[in-house]
Amino acid sequence: MVDIRTFGGFHLRQNGLYYSPNIISCSSKILVYLLINNNIPQRREKLADIFFAGLDIGHALNALSTSVWRIKRWMKEHLADGSMALEANRHNIIMIGSDTTFLDISRFEAILGQCASPREDVLTAGQRTAMESALAEYQGPFMDGESDDWILYERERLHCLYIRGLNKMMSSFAAERNYEEALDCGRRILQVDPFREYVHREMIRCYAASGQRALALRQFQTCREMLLNECSIEPLSETVNLTKAIRNGSAVPVK
Repeated sequence: MVDIRTFGGFHLRQNGLYYSPNIISCSSKILVYLLINNNIPQRREKLADIFFAGLDIGHALNALSTSVWRIKRWMKEHLADGSMALEANRHNIIMIGSDTTFLDISRFEAILGQCASPREDVLTAGQRTAMESALAEYQGPFMDGESDDWILYERERLHCLYIRGLNKMMSSFAAERNYEEALDCGRRILQVDPFREYVHREMIRCYAASGQRALALRQFQTCREMLLNECSIEPLSETVNLTKAIRNGSAVPVK
């Protein structure tokens, strides 16, 4: 079965190898939209407005019909196991199926939805392994290079879910006093979202708790310079007070 990748842009992979899809850009976006809204009927007029807004309604509906035909032809070739089916009538278009594990978003959301919300501070070994597998799916922004409104919404939602998962991992490692792994999670968050001050602050805590006082102070300086240069603001008092305590040699608990 084909593996549909949407993180980092639309890509297709089969038997571990990437290949060029015989499906044009607009059809690929419609395919992903229908897969995300699996088993939910979509009105033709709504889809025409989303994907062919620059055309009058008649031409937009004709263009949509052509795209649906291309998707059906592609699915017949690559999803021939019958796990999914695209059905269309005069009014609605619907993707029908119970198994969307060939879609990277489905794997990503299914695992993070199970593991990212437990109330306990520490993840089990099984949860951690599953979460790391899910986080590995995130290879960049959802449908990178596209700027449709629905894509921007999904991109932000999935980005926040990725951050939430890494933050859960970071908290779990810190609670176990596995500071190096916690710091690595913090670096991964800041690599894609450097303005999250609370992550800088928790990294400062982890450095201090592991006896790396100089690196803790350096992390604060990095945070402060970024906020001043990019946002013209100072760090929050919580971050400043934490750093003062480290400079004074006070014990700093990790939350």
